[in-house]
Amino acid sequence: MQKKSGWFIPVQAVACFVLFSGLSASGSLVAQDSCAEAAGIGIESINGSTSGAPRGGGSDCGRSDNSPSHWFRFSAETASRVMVSTCGSDFDTVLSVYPGCPGEEDNEITCNDDACAAGSRQSEVEFDAAAGEEYLIRLAGYRGDTGDYTLEVASKGDGPGPDPEPEPENCEDVREVSITDTVEGDTSELKNTGSASCGSSARSPDAIFRHVATEACLLTASTCGSAYDTVLSIHSGCPPTEENELACNDDSCSLQSTVAYEVEAGESYWIRVSGYNGASGDFTLGLGCAEPPPVGDGADITISSMSSIRQMGRLSEVVSISMQSTICNMGSESVDWYSNPDPRHPFLVFNLYRMQGGRLEQLGQSWAKHGFAASQTSGVCGLACRRDPDGNLGSGCADIYGVSTNALQRTFGPRYEINPWTGEFVYAGSHIDTTSSQHDPLQHRLTARDADIDPAANPGARYFVELFTLSHDDTDHTNSLGWQEIDISGSPGGEWDFDFRQVIGNQGPAIDAWEGGSRTVIPEGKLVDDGRCYLDAHVSENADGTYHYEYALYNLDMHRSASSLSIPVGEDVTVTGIGFSAVESSEDGFNNEPWSGVRDNSGVTWSTSSFAEHPDSNPLGWGSLYNFWFDANVAPGDGGVTLGVYRTDIEGPASFPGSSRVPGEGDLPPPEGDLFRRGDTDGNGSVELTDAILVLDYLFQGSGAPGCLDTADSDDNGKVDISDAIRLLGWLFLGGEPLPAPGAQECGRDPTPGNASECVYDSGSC
Repeated sequence: MQKKSGWFIPVQAVACFVLFSGLSASGSLVAQDSCAEAAGIGIESINGSTSGAPRGGGSDCGRSDNSPSHWFRFSAETASRVMVSTCGSDFDTVLSVYPGCPGEEDNEITCNDDACAAGSRQSEVEFDAAAGEEYLIRLAGYRGDTGDYTLEVASKGDGPGPDPEPEPENCEDVREVSITDTVEGDTSELKNTGSASCGSSARSPDAIFRHVATEACLLTASTCGSAYDTVLSIHSGCPPTEENELACNDDSCSLQSTVAYEVEAGESYWIRVSGYNGASGDFTLGLGCAEPPPVGDGADITISSMSSIRQMGRLSEVVSISMQSTICNMGSESVDWYSNPDPRHPFLVFNLYRMQGGRLEQLGQSWAKHGFAASQTSGVCGLACRRDPDGNLGSGCADIYGVSTNALQRTFGPRYEINPWTGEFVYAGSHIDTTSSQHDPLQHRLTARDADIDPAANPGARYFVELFTLSHDDTDHTNSLGWQEIDISGSPGGEWDFDFRQVIGNQGPAIDAWEGGSRTVIPEGKLVDDGRCYLDAHVSENADGTYHYEYALYNLDMHRSASSLSIPVGEDVTVTGIGFSAVESSEDGFNNEPWSGVRDNSGVTWSTSSFAEHPDSNPLGWGSLYNFWFDANVAPGDGGVTLGVYRTDIEGPASFPGSSRVPGEGDLPPPEGDLFRRGDTDGNGSVELTDAILVLDYLFQGSGAPGCLDTADSDDNGKVDISDAIRLLGWLFLGGEPLPAPGAQECGRDPTPGNASECVYDSGSC
């Protein structure tokens, strides 16, 4: 053993790796396709697949009528609370339970769609089973979806569960609710039990619920969709009062409420549903659980949710759409929110996407809505709201714009008038400054064609809306947009019905919903004078042995925009089916001509005219997505792609390199950054035991950091910790794996730049 600075280094011990593996068992039960022949199931977990199952059956939730189904028969040996779950399954499941096979009368006990982890599409139900009774369980898919599933049946204890429709009047008969519950009730016949600080609800009839947190998270409660003007609050005790109130909200989604509070595992919280100024009526209460929000430095806009979405107008086969938005300031400073002509305010853009046939494409986009006032609502963002005395959006506060407000066409201007990287906007001479306030039902709003959103014409399609809020003082654009999945029903020429599938929004771009591919950010590394694009690639094998290459390019905040995309393809590779699609722009000075796709000796390039040639061509502007695809007879590898810049009249590179999945192996763009030798933490030109000791001294003895932290990051995971010393010792003495590029033998650049802080390495050591 080596000894250094008062501690011992047992090399064999620190280089020991322990691997764990888990085994899961599943039953061999063969599921049945009809209720009459339902397979018996007990307290157990089984695997199966509904692929190929016949269609049939119905349910009150999940739009699963006539979906392919499997049926199971459960016999309760004792009175108990039974849980049935498909969490972890591979498709969008719907679960329902019946006391017998469904007949002409509705005998459904319970049903559920989407109850597992946040963002998942699997199901979980609970019901009270009586001893000796049989229950029928139907496992189906949302709108005909099928796939592999895991079905678990478990007992949650003896005895009947709580009254499914209690009418609590005091703290002794409060109903307990979990994240998976959706509660429907009516406060009309209830008494007043508590009070809250918002919504003038101190004397309103109320329903009280208790939630025991199973994990630390941001608990969100919502009454969106309820039938009256609700007030919602979270409390630390019962009866709920202003003194034990933790958060309160009135009017987050139209006249209904959403409230959020960071909870601790194992603690109890009381949720009060009441009404504004004595109002009462039917309500729906839903809960959600998300990661607690970090507090950013400076102003930091994030998207909490979108809600109350509806059709606003129609011209022929095109409709306009608007939705309510909830925007949070999760930063330490206020967000500027001055109305025009002062340019210091946020801009909101709305997008609509469809996922179908392995492609996520943008169907519609709005102009940029100019913010004009901040509501500074408390109790929504999960942080204490510090209201700004000048009317800006204070730290921890939410701004809520209703459906009608977000549809006001006179507050919209074209996106190109705004620099998305700096938030700069000039009011004088702008569209809002110089044009009439008269508009048709579609102009400047988010729009969609009937044919694109008709479920009958687009079987299996999923739809998503996205909100991007841009501000000149926002410190992080990547968390300033959010997306939510929506359901669409109706028929062409009529009124489309839009419904959100979730209470809490997903942070990030809607392209995140297109899972299973690879993503590159272009340009890579630290941004200085302009923003970035995301390039997602999906590759699938065709039936004839060729490969389909599908790309989606999303411009987040690149002011100079994109005008071309080049994918390297060898001369001997056969390429067919080159395609392109783009969201249409309207009345913003650009055309909608498709980018031309050209195959040459070096690859495939799609492009539009440059700004110098045609300032009115079809560049990919900020907050928008274009699609590119082709087939090739070569399997994918990693290669370098090139993104061409549209605004070459603005100083900066004419193109940017990036890496993605391409046919075969292509040349990767050269890594950026300084030269260094990984493992050489003391910078003497060789890697040895003293380098590992320096890392340990830095971690545990308070010694100074190596001049180049990249040299100490032995596993190249972006941080320096004990695992780096273990990796280095293992390579030095136990024949462990070589250190990641550039390695310990010669100098090179980091293939993952930006992971660690600045690298100061003596070039003479190379």
